Order: sequence, then C-alpha cells, then structure tokens
Amino acid sequence: MFANWRLFCGTLIVLSLLSTARAEGEGQADLDAATQAKLDARTLGDLGRVVDLCETAIRKGLDKDNERFATELLTATLFQRADQYAASVFQRKAPRASWPQLTKLAMNDVEKLIRYNDQFGRAYHLRARLRALSPADREQARQDANRAIELLQDDNRVLAEALLLRGRLSEDEERRLADFNAAVAADPNNIDALRARGVYYLSQKEFEKAVGELSQVIERNPKDLAALQAVAEAFVGLKKYDEAAQQLKRIIELQPQSPAGYLLRAQLSQTREDLNAALADLDKVIDLDVNNLLARMMRARIYSAQDKNDLAKADLERIIERNPRFVEAILLRSMIFAREGNFAAAITDLNQIARALPDNVPIQLQLAAFYAADDRPSKAIEIYDKIVAADAQNSDAIRGRGDAKLAIGEHASAISDYEAALKLNAKDETLLNNFAWVLATSPQDNLRDGKRAIDLATKACEQTEYQAAHILSTLAAAYAETGDFETARKWSAKAVELGEGDVKEQLREELETYQKNTPFRERKTTKEEPEPEPPREDDLFID
Repeated sequence: MFANWRLFCGTLIVLSLLSTARAEGEGQADLDAATQAKLDARTLGDLGRVVDLCETAIRKGLDKDNERFATELLTATLFQRADQYAASVFQRKAPRASWPQLTKLAMNDVEKLIRYNDQFGRAYHLRARLRALSPADREQARQDANRAIELLQDDNRVLAEALLLRGRLSEDEERRLADFNAAVAADPNNIDALRARGVYYLSQKEFEKAVGELSQVIERNPKDLAALQAVAEAFVGLKKYDEAAQQLKRIIELQPQSPAGYLLRAQLSQTREDLNAALADLDKVIDLDVNNLLARMMRARIYSAQDKNDLAKADLERIIERNPRFVEAILLRSMIFAREGNFAAAITDLNQIARALPDNVPIQLQLAAFYAADDRPSKAIEIYDKIVAADAQNSDAIRGRGDAKLAIGEHASAISDYEAALKLNAKDETLLNNFAWVLATSPQDNLRDGKRAIDLATKACEQTEYQAAHILSTLAAAYAETGDFETARKWSAKAVELGEGDVKEQLREELETYQKNTPFRERKTTKEEPEPEPPREDDLFID
C-alpha cells in the first residue's frame, strides 16, 4: 500500500489534468483507462498497468493536449514507482539480497522517465541517490546532482536534499562545506543538512563549531543517535570529557540493549585512563554481543597493559578463532608471548603476519629481534640482510644486524655495521651503547678503542640521564680499557646500585674485575637453537 500523501498528490495531478479538453484519437480509450487505473492504484503492479496504458496511448496517437497529459501522467507514475522501489533500498525495508534487483528496477523507471521529460529535477535527484550507492558511479552521481540542482530552484526542500547529496559526494573540502551551507539556507528545517555540517566541522577538528551545529540537531530531535555520538566526539576533542560522557549516557539510555553506546563510553574511559570503567563497559558489550571482536580487542589491550596476560590471551584467542586473519590480535599475542619469554610462540605468531604482509618492514624488524632474543641470531641476520638490501638507509636493520653479529662473536663485522648505522642515526642510545661496549671489551686488540668507547658511552648516558644500569656498565668498561680504573669503579658501582634481578649479579662481577685493576673482556658465542618444524599449511594465511 502507498502512503496517503502519495495517493493524494497523484490524485491531484490526475484531477487537475482531467479538465484539459480531450479530442478523440486512437489512443484515447487507453488514456481514459490509464486515468482510471491511476485513481484506483493500490500496488506497484497497478502503477505498472498505468505506465503500460499511457505508453500504449501515446504510441497509438493522441491530440497535442492529451499527449501532454499522457506524458505527464506517465512520468509522474514512473517517478512514484521508482521512488517506492528506492525507498525499500534506502530505508532498508527489503532483504539485502533484493537490493540490487530493486535498485535496477528503480533505475530503469527513472531513466525511462528522463527520456520522456529531461526537465524533471526530482528524477535526476533520485538517479543521483541510486548511483551514489556504487563507488564506481560517484562521478555520474555528481553530474546528476548538478543537473537536479539546476532544475529544482523552485523546490527548496528537494533542492536542499540535492545540495546535501552533492556535498557528500564532493572530494573538495571547501565545495563540500559550500553545499552544506547552501542546503541549510535552502531548507533550515533539514536536520540531515545540519548534522552533515556538524560532522564536517568535526572532521576538520573545528570542535566548537561542531558542538554548536550538532546541539541544534539534538534540540530538534533528542533521540538523534548519530548527532549524539558526533557531539560526544567533539567534546572529546575539546577535552570536555564530562560533557562527552553525558551524551554517551543519553545514547545508552535510548538503546540500553545495544552494545554501541557502551563501546563508545569504554573508548572515552580509556582516553581518560580510567581503565576499570572501560573494562566494566567492555564486559557489558561482550555480555550483549559475545562475538564483538572490537570490544574483545580493546579489552585484551587493557589486560595486556595491566600485565593480566592470561586474560588478554583468552580474548585474543577468541578473536583469532573467529577471524584467523585478525592481524592486530595475532600481533598483540606475539608481544605477550615475548614478554613472557616464550619467543618461539611469539615467532610463530609473527611469522603468520610476516607471510601475509611480506613488505611490512616494522614486522620484519620485530621478527628479527625475536629471533635474536630466542638465541637464533643467524636467522635474525638473514632477515636484516634482506631489509638492508632493499633499503641501505635503514639504520634499525643495520644496528640490529650488528647486535646479532656481536652475539655470535663477529666483532669486526659488527663494528662495521655500527659505523654505518651511526652515520644514519647518531642519537640511537642502544647503538651508542653497543658500539661502545664492543670497542671497550672485545678480546681482539686491534678492534678496541677506549677513548672512542668513552665518548660513545657518555653520549648514551646523557640521553638516559645516567639512570640506565647497562649503559653505566658500558661507561665503566670504557674507562677500564683506558686504564682509569678509579672512574671505572665509580660508574660500575653506580650500575650495580641501579641494577635489578639477574643483571645485578653480572654487574657485580664486572665491578670485581675493575677492583682488581683488570679491564673487562667479552666475546659471546651464542649456541644457535635448532629451527622448529615448519607450520602446517592449515595454519598459514592464504596470500
């Protein structure tokens, strides 16, 4: 059944045209039948009969006035039917599977209408809306919107809708705003235009303007969820978190069984660093939607930040079970495994991502670091070699390769890498420290350089404000290499004071060496761990 206003409008068109004098013609009987059919129409099929009768009447022949009447009746009916088809798509009244067919039917009617009357502005507007559904047709949609705007100057309500549509289709920020402004000027009561302008201001980080615009929308429609969400985001941008929370509370009150409001409030709580409040809302989201992967991902991040590794991994495993290609979840799980010292598991996870994203250099760098931490420096060197071959300016890869070479006792090659990396990044504290260490402690006499080691280690200490135990240890070793054992003991004692855990014992051993007026020497020869069995094909991403 049609909405009453559509019947009323259609009836007015027919009745006003019935007063036109009619001359007999071959198509007159069909036109009379079409007129009556329009008055009796109740279904889309009825409208189809009106269209067929009008076209038959025009084809058979009518006098000038009745041909005009038949054309106007035909185009009005075509638009009414196209609008009905389109409404089922735009308002989501039809199953998703039916949308392509309904869109095609609406488009067929609109295009036929335009062939009969290329001055029908609302038809161009409807075709623009239909074309805008497909990204491939955006340019044609813009052209239709332009034509609609030209023809709708006497219909401010639909003109505003056409301007709003063109603004949304525009890729130029200034033109988009100009169209939104024009839409509001044409129809100040168009809430969609006001909301669109508010969201535009939000996208431009003009938060005060966004709040002003969106507040008008909410004042007119306190249940406008999109406006409530947007104004909450604007308040967050202004760091007015209490006001943002008030808007989100209203969203939750309007839709208490929807996870959306709780999820937004959890994000706000996370911004405010109120992690317990965020967790409470995320728990609610997951209660309402057990498979909400975004909420589980957020909760896993918070658990990870709180060192609740088991809880974090439980959420991540649920995510990966539902979506084996959820890269962010796999990456976080690999980091948690690494934090627990389970580098083999971390490598397994990260290898999945590396295979899916072979050109992602940060992932490759992290994978190499995990291999080095898992006592597989040769594998790390293999990855670093590939990165450096593709980008000779990647200082992280060059320094990482130097560290891996240091781990297998290749001091000369490590120094060569450190020299190259230092030219690219002279402020890398890890590079400064490791370079100084090998220059101060290498058993190879021709490689040691105590004075340079002091210079490099001092720069590293300055960057860490003399608070990093391992770097103070390096500075002590550098002074010991030059024979200044008094200064070496001073910095070594400070390193022991700051050291923690197993490292503290190693630092004490170094101090004892300097107390004997003996420089420290070290050459690591890491025993490589065997490569694990390759993963099964079922565990790999499809490239």
